[in-house]
Amino acid sequence: MKMSENLSPAAQERLDELLSIPIEQAALSCLNEEVVASLPSNPTAKQIVNELVKNFGRGSDCYLFSEFSTKSDYEISQMAKNEMSEGFYLDEHNYLLQTPFDWLGPNEASRSHRYKIHAWYMLDSSLKYVSKSGNRDTFSYCKKIAIEWTEKFVFGSERDEFAWYDMSTAQRSTLLAYIIRWSLIQESQRNSISRFLKSMNPVEILTLIVSADVHIHELLSEDRLALHSNHGLFQMSGLLSLCSELPFLKQSTESRSMAIRNIEEMTENHFFEDGFHKEHSPLYHVYMA
Repeated sequence: MKMSENLSPAAQERLDELLSIPIEQAALSCLNEEVVASLPSNPTAKQIVNELVKNFGRGSDCYLFSEFSTKSDYEISQMAKNEMSEGFYLDEHNYLLQTPFDWLGPNEASRSHRYKIHAWYMLDSSLKYVSKSGNRDTFSYCKKIAIEWTEKFVFGSERDEFAWYDMSTAQRSTLLAYIIRWSLIQESQRNSISRFLKSMNPVEILTLIVSADVHIHELLSEDRLALHSNHGLFQMSGLLSLCSELPFLKQSTESRSMAIRNIEEMTENHFFEDGFHKEHSPLYHVYMA
């Protein structure tokens, strides 16, 4: 697939619309009718987030579609703790998991290396650890990096040829969905456990919600879909994650159904009758399995 530092035309049109209005109104335009109807007219960012927390922040049934799903809980724990203290290594280059984050990476990095940074690959094991332990400090680091990327590459003027590459968008979407949903769950726990725990910044949450809406529009853009290859399965997994974890988004119900239909069609077309994946690389077969 062609690298792309820009959004598809349809997603860019949606982003331009969102950027032209205050963040509260932008977020409202991303929410479904039921949620909007439960809010007062011209709600504040805090009122919007509180309504989402009340309805979608209960329990801990938050699913993370993780690259490291085959590793044991102990391995994930050790990886996350090491990366938090010593940094994340990719092709022998060390990335400190802090903001400002090094989005440029090393000189002459490979295409695979560069796309993984914009896919938030460096957050995967840490978020998997959060999903197992509920560790608030680790989650805070991950959310800060996610917010920084969003402020630079969605709301800001930063450009990178891998920012909206199909696989970057696909894999980043699964982590973005988890970060938003876990933020709501964490805030719900804060409200019920201790009023002394630090509350989240509601504007930051709305920023991530608007970003999720833009990601959905990007993943729905027919000119970017790669349904003929494994990339399409990752794209639809990203779309499915956003729509399943964030059911309060206006696009979620219809787009979730589309993602499932495409996944069913692709799994039928991408595999032989004996279950072996048709693409040439053995690693693809492992990923698909």
